[in-house]
Amino acid sequence: MTEQTCTAFKVLKKKLNEEQLKAVRLEKNAVVAAGAGSGKTHVLAFRFAYLVTIRNIPVEKILALTFTDKAASEMYKRIYGTLKGLAEDSEKDESTQRAQKAVEEFHTARIQTLDSYCASIVKRGGRFFGISPDFTTDPVKAREFAEKNAIPFILKHRANPSLQQFIGTKKIEHIAQELFASVMVDHTSLANPVPFLSLFEKQKKEIITQYKNFTSKLYAAVDGICQNFTEITEKEKNSASFLSLEKALASIENGFSFPDETAVESFLGEGSRLFEKELTNVMIQMYTLQKVSIRSNKVPFDCIKQYIEELRNIYEELSGVCSFLLNANVIKDIMSLLEQFQEEFNGLKRMSGILTFKDVSDLALEILKTNRDIRETEKNSIRSIMIDEFQDDNAQQRDMLFLLAEKREQELNRAFSESIPGPEDLCPDKLFFVGDEKQSIYRFRGADVAVFRSLKEIFDSSAVLSTNFRSSNSLVAGFNSLFGGADY
Repeated sequence: MTEQTCTAFKVLKKKLNEEQLKAVRLEKNAVVAAGAGSGKTHVLAFRFAYLVTIRNIPVEKILALTFTDKAASEMYKRIYGTLKGLAEDSEKDESTQRAQKAVEEFHTARIQTLDSYCASIVKRGGRFFGISPDFTTDPVKAREFAEKNAIPFILKHRANPSLQQFIGTKKIEHIAQELFASVMVDHTSLANPVPFLSLFEKQKKEIITQYKNFTSKLYAAVDGICQNFTEITEKEKNSASFLSLEKALASIENGFSFPDETAVESFLGEGSRLFEKELTNVMIQMYTLQKVSIRSNKVPFDCIKQYIEELRNIYEELSGVCSFLLNANVIKDIMSLLEQFQEEFNGLKRMSGILTFKDVSDLALEILKTNRDIRETEKNSIRSIMIDEFQDDNAQQRDMLFLLAEKREQELNRAFSESIPGPEDLCPDKLFFVGDEKQSIYRFRGADVAVFRSLKEIFDSSAVLSTNFRSSNSLVAGFNSLFGGADY
């Protein structure tokens, strides 16, 4: 039976337009850019049917993933209906027999959300991270749990001077909710706890580098301006404005000795007067007396304003850096407390079995990365992966799919590795990504549309569904004009 002569292919040609048929028949790892109303669910259903009836892949060997329960339910119904229609076709052959078998075994189909798939991996391998298989994924309860336990934690450490300074006039409940609970739920997980103190030290090192750069830049800018003003009399140099300017510059020079906190405070104090009063006075005084020139020309007032604005901008950037440095000890103490609360909170999550979506997603990736048996079992149980709405996923979820699409160990030129496989290490025809970057709406859950765009560059096989069956051509053209055109 050839592809062109089998019943299933004849149906495909009738039910799909040229773009859709090309997408369904892709034989390499591919990305399909599907615009709104272009029939992507239709294409996914026929892609599944194509894999079953023409490429002879059993139902249970195809993993079909999407983002929401509603989308998974719709995909399930559409795929089942497509297979059933092929099985009931009056023109019987081997492809329709495969469709009939798929209908009979459809209860084994793996059509689910990415979250539920991650949960299935954690149920198998969570024990390595102290997680019981009967855990529940409930971000609302996890947040409530974090807030409830953050209050006694804060009260236990209420004598900490830095915490007292940080709280100030705010209510403890507000700090518990907005700082401790939100940071834990939104940015940490059991698999990847945040090394708060290490991050603080890295940030402080970078801030000190910026401080020195801005200080040098500021001093050089003022010095360069003064050198351009060639006709400054001794009387003007001894004026109150110039003396104040020199004093402020001296405080900037002293700042090079940071971390001398006194020098930073001195800079901020003198610097404020420097830019808001003295520097402006000096410039206006020199311009008014017409004693200053650049290359023998009078200095235009607009040029003076430009110098003042340039220096003020540098100062504002440097002031922000200084504010961090002056509060470094307080920030470090808060980071230490966050690290302690994280350890307690993760212990409580293990005991309660209440996890966030981030916990489950991070754990699934870590299990597949580090557990050889689970990874090999999953890889061998899947021959093809279809992923819908991938514009709403992120780099971490892409990495997990790459692990599932990795060649079998005996096919690789390396032994088992915990690193993420590159494109050259993937099975050549296992991944089928579908998405529309214009419809990315889940950034609040960490979705990164740039990941979807980058896949187009990674894989040389792709397709575009550009025909909108849902809207009129004039409406589509109008929206494309308003929002900068379209890639498809």
